[in-house]
Amino acid sequence: MNPSSFKTLYGNTLQKEIRNKVFLSLLIFTVFFIMIIYGLVALVSREVESLGLEGSDLVASGLLGFVDIWPVFLGLFLGISALGKDINGGYLGQILSFPIRRECYFCARILGILSMVALYYALGLGFILILHPEAFSEEMGGALSLGFKFLTTLLVALASSGIGSLLSLFLGPMASGFLGLVVLGAIFLVDTTIGFGGGVEGLWENPGVLAILALGIHYLLPRFMAFDSTAQKWASGETEWEYFAPELCHFLGITVLIFAVTIFLFRKKSF
Repeated sequence: MNPSSFKTLYGNTLQKEIRNKVFLSLLIFTVFFIMIIYGLVALVSREVESLGLEGSDLVASGLLGFVDIWPVFLGLFLGISALGKDINGGYLGQILSFPIRRECYFCARILGILSMVALYYALGLGFILILHPEAFSEEMGGALSLGFKFLTTLLVALASSGIGSLLSLFLGPMASGFLGLVVLGAIFLVDTTIGFGGGVEGLWENPGVLAILALGIHYLLPRFMAFDSTAQKWASGETEWEYFAPELCHFLGITVLIFAVTIFLFRKKSF
């Protein structure tokens, strides 16, 4: 891998995606709704003392929860955009005509995507810090918990960007975006169904068509919600390593598999 070529491609990715309409729109949307959520939650926080939450804790949970939602979607759309613009615009063939390995190009784009997600997440957390500093108090987990959350958020964005990149090899931006949202929606639906339905055992006991489809999604695609939830419970001491380790191994394994397939197809495809 040529360090100079990698650095140039990485910088080019940042220059392109910092002007990406999805990134800018989501950032403005986040700032706007953080202010709304802060006002609404602060307004009703005094009425929920019976739930065992301090008003400040409720505000912090609402703000942090809102920012946590979006990196998975941002990773998907930036994954589609980073490769899709070059493919559909006819630029990729020109780029690859230079002495640049395809793996170098792909890794530079993905690293650029992760940097943009990290920037979005950091700006969102920074705005929360200005608005509600108590969200980062020791009672809410402190710096160590926040750092771990930052890492798991980037892993989630990495997996979703892999899905977006894979789709962009064969579909246009609109079709890739639509199918990507369908895939994420299916994953979230299955995660929620299994989480609130008492586990995966119920699907095995009633192996209908929908159950088989749900099992396929459960085992063959990243379990975003399950992984993130289990990771935070482990970080806060609510669950043991023996419960978190299988989720971590599955998530990392599927993510690696997605990228291995994407890179393999990317190397074989002519542009």
